Amino acid sequence: MYKTLVIASIMLSSFSANATPENDNLTTQENDNSPYFSFGIGIGYNYAGLGFNVALVSETDFKYIALGCSSVTSYSRDCDSFGVGWIKSDIFDFGNNKHGLGLFLYSESDNVLVKKDAANSRYRSNRIYEYGVQYTYYMNEINNAGFNFGVHLGDSYSKHRDEGYSLGLQVGYQF
Repeated sequence: MYKTLVIASIMLSSFSANATPENDNLTTQENDNSPYFSFGIGIGYNYAGLGFNVALVSETDFKYIALGCSSVTSYSRDCDSFGVGWIKSDIFDFGNNKHGLGLFLYSESDNVLVKKDAANSRYRSNRIYEYGVQYTYYMNEINNAGFNFGVHLGDSYSKHRDEGYSLGLQVGYQF
């Protein structure tokens, strides 16, 4: 878990944003296009399962770090999922910034059944790592608040079991 937080800190520190404008005139073109931080909630890899993200958003880029829960049941709450990603909307020539294509890295914990008998079951903690490509549709464009929907195609790795490919959906709201 600590390695995940260190990686998140390094990735977040590599993002650059102009948090304080150089002048007070906020109507200049330069300030309208400057990157800003955004917060979102949802389900899917953009939100590390069921969770939230913090993103650095520009006119055509969406770079995010996400924390969430991969499993929430009556007996288990695996809330140590972590994801990072970068989505660009200027790859397509649609005349707007509503379509984004990007890359993601994702990690979650899982329990693998080691031994099961009549008396008890033993599980081993397992970390799953996934990477892949994602497509996201932003209802109000990539750099505006609103709902977004997406699909991803990924490949995963785990030390204790064979994982394979995945295809998934995501939906969320970016503030």
